[in-house]
Amino acid sequence: MIEAKYVSGTKTVAEIQDEIQADIIGYRESTSQYSAILFFAYDTRGELAAHTELHRVIKEQQSVADFIVVVGPAPPAKVKPKRAEC
Repeated sequence: MIEAKYVSGTKTVAEIQDEIQADIIGYRESTSQYSAILFFAYDTRGELAAHTELHRVIKEQQSVADFIVVVGPAPPAKVKPKRAEC
């Protein structure tokens, strides 16, 4: 099973870790059809990639095969078109 996370905004690393751990528990308790979970995170802030403690904690969880983080840019902000003044 692959779980994908998109990391942006103001969530802290601790909040993200709590979400991932809640997901692990939910998958383990809800079904036994998955033998392993692979976590993939797209990190627009670059915080998760360097956070080795988070990687260690997640990878030590039962049923977690790996925790992969890719750092990339956030999508461009949407700009409202200016109204023409007459």
